[in-house]
Amino acid sequence: MEWQEEANLQLDLVDVSSPSNDDGAGIIPEAFSCQFGAIFVNCQQLLQITGSINDMFRQIFSLTLIIFGFWLASSCTKQDPSYLKPYYFPLDSLYDGQVYEYRSVGDTLDPPYYWFYRTIEQEGHTYLTGMYYNEFFQPGQLVREEAVESGMLLEDCFLFETDSVGLQHQVPAEVGEASVFPFETSGVGSVYVFSISYSMEADSGAVTSFFRNRQYMGDTSVLFKDKEYHAVQFYVRELVDIEDEGHTEHEFDGLEIYAKGLGLFYSRKNINADFVLEYELFDRYPMTELEAKFQDYMSSPLEEDE
Repeated sequence: MEWQEEANLQLDLVDVSSPSNDDGAGIIPEAFSCQFGAIFVNCQQLLQITGSINDMFRQIFSLTLIIFGFWLASSCTKQDPSYLKPYYFPLDSLYDGQVYEYRSVGDTLDPPYYWFYRTIEQEGHTYLTGMYYNEFFQPGQLVREEAVESGMLLEDCFLFETDSVGLQHQVPAEVGEASVFPFETSGVGSVYVFSISYSMEADSGAVTSFFRNRQYMGDTSVLFKDKEYHAVQFYVRELVDIEDEGHTEHEFDGLEIYAKGLGLFYSRKNINADFVLEYELFDRYPMTELEAKFQDYMSSPLEEDE
């Protein structure tokens, strides 16, 4: 498909082997220039979660953060919490693209992450695309959702795997339950299911399946940039199943809040009793500002090991 071909052309140029290139060529600028956007799983943020979790386990968690970015809808005149479209990312105002920057609420040592969202029209269909960037401005996932009458459906999802020489490769995910988010709910307690599966080369053929159940909990309000926004909240349960000569399962729960006219505002993931990930929307801005952040990062001197 045309959107995927354009993504391949640009993302194949991204070198994530080292951020130390003097001029930064080949690391991110091409990816920043993408005109379609994409949605990401936070592939780097969760890698620092804990040293006690194995590499495969941490990759899985990064996927769950990536998927944080795409679930609710744009705008409506009714303040009716059963109509959820106004609480998703505002499709009508994302045709020029916009970066969402998320920062940790509970731990200032947790790094920020970024999503670049963009709405595109193709052959009479409306799509929301997104690209996730970690704190090093490296891309991690590419997705495309279609807006239909009943909600958002996942059309395509690609994770990115870095090989031994630092080159990234697209890893397609198979979509099981395509319902990213519904535009209406039958009331508190309504449950919505989403699932994908994928296999990373580094995992030696193991198949990882990700399941998410979102349960509607009613409305609330949030404060962003000194302005109060009406919002809706969801209790979330997630299951990660790793099939490799047997099955290994990991379950988590958490909370998500979507603000009217903004989209995803807050997310909490309860890894265990001692480890909780909490992130909140910090800012929104054009891609040019993220490019400037990247240039500042590239021009900063690298810390040398003593």
